[in-house]
Amino acid sequence: MPIRLKLIIIFLVVAIIPIIFVSLVTFHNYTSSMEAFRFSQMRYLTANKAERIESYFNNLAANIEIAAGNQHVTGFLDNQLRKLESILGLNTIFLVDRTGKAIYVKNPLHRESALSNFYQEHKKELEAGKKGVFFSDIYPDSSSASGFSMLATAPVFSSGKPGGVLTGIIAFEVDMAVVYRLIQDVNGMGKTGETLIGKKFGNEVVFLNPLRHDPQAPLKRRITLGGRAGMPVQEAALGKTGYGEYSDYRGVKVIAAWQYIPSLGWGVVAKIDESEAFADIMNLKKLVILIILIVIFLSALMAVSIAQSVSGPIKKLTEGAQIIGSGNLDYKVGTNLNDEIGQLSRSFDKMTGDLKNITASRNELNIEIAERKKVEEALIAVNKELEAFTYSVSHDLRSPLRAIDGFARILMEEYNHKLDAEGKRQFEIISRNIKRMGELIDDLLELSRLGRKELACSSINMKEALDSVMEELKASLGERKVEFLVKEIPDAPADRVLIKQVFINLLTNALKFTAIKKNVIIEIGGNPEPGRNVYYVKDNGVGFDMQYANKLFGIFQRLHGQEEFEGTGIGLAIVKRIITRHGGEVWAEGKVNEGATFYFSLPK
Repeated sequence: MPIRLKLIIIFLVVAIIPIIFVSLVTFHNYTSSMEAFRFSQMRYLTANKAERIESYFNNLAANIEIAAGNQHVTGFLDNQLRKLESILGLNTIFLVDRTGKAIYVKNPLHRESALSNFYQEHKKELEAGKKGVFFSDIYPDSSSASGFSMLATAPVFSSGKPGGVLTGIIAFEVDMAVVYRLIQDVNGMGKTGETLIGKKFGNEVVFLNPLRHDPQAPLKRRITLGGRAGMPVQEAALGKTGYGEYSDYRGVKVIAAWQYIPSLGWGVVAKIDESEAFADIMNLKKLVILIILIVIFLSALMAVSIAQSVSGPIKKLTEGAQIIGSGNLDYKVGTNLNDEIGQLSRSFDKMTGDLKNITASRNELNIEIAERKKVEEALIAVNKELEAFTYSVSHDLRSPLRAIDGFARILMEEYNHKLDAEGKRQFEIISRNIKRMGELIDDLLELSRLGRKELACSSINMKEALDSVMEELKASLGERKVEFLVKEIPDAPADRVLIKQVFINLLTNALKFTAIKKNVIIEIGGNPEPGRNVYYVKDNGVGFDMQYANKLFGIFQRLHGQEEFEGTGIGLAIVKRIITRHGGEVWAEGKVNEGATFYFSLPK
């Protein structure tokens, strides 16, 4: 094994293994701590919400017992109703005699319906209320703020105390909005966290509150017991308390904690999506991997550098000795090293220098310069001949193209009635291609003309030139709505006619590639920079992929098909030719379906 490879392997092993070990230990400790923190947070939130719910219903039970125990219950209710409603969130209060007849309803909105059928609608709850304080199940109620209510009922005795004669039943109708406020506070639960309550009915768990991901959930969303989805709420509804990682009712992985409220038969669950809860772990994982890769890369560079510093001079000296031994006295093996190898290499160079003194011949240098000059002159001549040939070919193609167009029109006019639909379609294709060929010839002539035209540079008002171009283009827009935003644009020394052509081509290009947009915005502006001014035309059209940006300004280069957007593919090439002749540059930036920005610079 070469000494260089041995040194690289040793250095990498010594440098990388400790870094990987430390990174893995750090990542493991952080992951364990984060998991413990998240589960602790969910358990605290669940316990807190369950405690607040129980506290509310204990308070509600105490108040209904106080009201039921007052011998003058109706007078007591009249005096205390406003206070009870505001504190406990009640819709109304009912008093029913022992036969089921509603004899007191405080809220006028409920009075008529309550007096007629209140007992029949709530027979189960009222009968249960004869034995003691009873909380009903949640039921839909369009008159409540939340759309759902529940009843709290208690017996009323003649003596005001249990053991007396049962004279009736008192019922508090609770708006569930007050309970929902207790559990739906999502502070500290991120973007996906939520608290929910559910209750077991038969072999199903029914959700009792609106959910963050399903506002219509109360009494509508159900989960079958034993299913794989919604395990936390299943466990809670079955009277269990715990925490863990499961799939929730959406089938999404979550971390959750749950607790059972025996007095209500409710299960409370606090949960948050696993992807959000452990986002910091994933970020740390990416960071650790990045650090390890960077360390490996830097270690490899250092290993190669150190190995090269040791083995390189030895290899170079060996090769130099072989080359010089073969008769090539021009070869140098000298190094800047101050060790024995460096001294030996310099001795080799001195020996070869003494054998042959190489000097550069002035005549040879002049011959080389002359040859390069001839090549440059030949290149200029070829470019001029190419421009002349392009102009000649484009010009000579006009006459036969006009003849083809003329004969096609005559055939369409005189034999139109003899052609079937397919024949007419083919003639239309001929006409469109003749038109496109004409546009292509015109663009080629314009491109050729730019190569021969002398620049007539003067200080021009770029704003006036742009306004003139925009007036011409606006006249051709018809009913199309386009918003032009003209920013500050500095003046510059340039050929006014050619610069107007640049703006025409860039604005026409912007209009073409925003044709499918409803709200078109085209922004034109410029900024002074050291030694030059930079101008831009920005649109919100279809944009382009930046990996093809180098093709934009080439002749006949197109990033979109002819069937999508018409054009010859020469407009931007003309822009580049004009700006290049002015000593400037052109470039573009864009994103697919987000628009494009075309820049050009002019020297000051």
